[in-house]
Order: sequence, then structure tokens, then C-alpha cells
Amino acid sequence: MSDATQSRSGAQTPDDSSQVTLAARAEQAGGTAAILSTLHEIRRNDTGLLRGIKTLLKVNQPEGVDCPGCAWPEAAGERNEIEFCENGAKAILGVHPSSH
Repeated sequence: MSDATQSRSGAQTPDDSSQVTLAARAEQAGGTAAILSTLHEIRRNDTGLLRGIKTLLKVNQPEGVDCPGCAWPEAAGERNEIEFCENGAKAILGVHPSSH
């Protein structure tokens, strides 16, 4: 093995974990901007306000549909009435804009 190969094989990224800070997590991930964005998505897709809201309230619910944007399953019994994010709303409303 040449000297150049040896120096490259021992390379490591610097440890910058001392710059990481932890804080308490928020109870809610969304706010007014998220609500407005979701309402805009309903309007943009010609879903209709009531049909769009009814559809979104079924997302990630036991008797509803799984969000195609979620990366993990929800625990049984630990679900809120609103269990989707802005991207989930876009995915659901974009996939089925007028199918109901």
C-alpha cells in the first residue's frame, strides 16, 4: 500500500457533537401558517372545503386511509383528530383531488 492510500484510509470527519443542543419538543408541529397552507391546497385542487376537510380528517385514522407521506405507522389508540402534516395534505389532496 502506498503512503497516499494509507493517509486516505485513516481520514475521519471531525467530531462536532459538542455543538448539538437539546431542548424540550413542542406539543404541536403546526400553526397558523400550516393551516393556511392546507386550506390553500384544498382550494388549489378544487376539492371543495367540506370534502377536503372530511378527507383529511380520515388520514391516519383507524378507519381511514394511511398517508402516503408518512414514514412510520401510527400507534393504535394514540391518535389525534388531525394526524397529518402539510406535505401529507398535499399528497392526499393531490392524489385524490376529486375522487370522492
